[in-house]
Amino acid sequence: MGDLTGHRRSPDLLLDPNSVNRNNEVDRLRDASYVLSLTSEGNPQFTGPGTANIPVRVRFKTANEELDTSSEAHFVLRGTTWYFSDFRFLAFPNALIVVLVVGCLIGVFYAASMLILRSRLLRSGQLNFKTQTKLFVPFFWPSLFKSTQERRAT
Repeated sequence: MGDLTGHRRSPDLLLDPNSVNRNNEVDRLRDASYVLSLTSEGNPQFTGPGTANIPVRVRFKTANEELDTSSEAHFVLRGTTWYFSDFRFLAFPNALIVVLVVGCLIGVFYAASMLILRSRLLRSGQLNFKTQTKLFVPFFWPSLFKSTQERRAT
């Protein structure tokens, strides 16, 4: 881990020579100037003969991206040398991606609902300071939508 973080050895020399996605994983580090800090957060867990996982704290920064998270580094023993089996610890956690996507969708839904409700209130002549204030609180939306429909019916 020290050779990778200290740039003492090239990433392609530290990755398992038998890795399936070797070129994709090494290209990310080979072409970029990066700052990487891997700090062990626990003892190695041997998952089988010649394989181990170590919980790590990852701090990774390039010109375009930055990652600071806890992850797990996977290692494999080839001959007498331990190699990284992959560089997946540099990937953004799936949970973070899901949270970002859901958060964006909630924001879009909120904004769209406000705009639709505002236009309905404006068309029905009910847009005033009180209803405009209620627009920002989703709790009031059902009653506001109902009042715009009642106004249309009459």
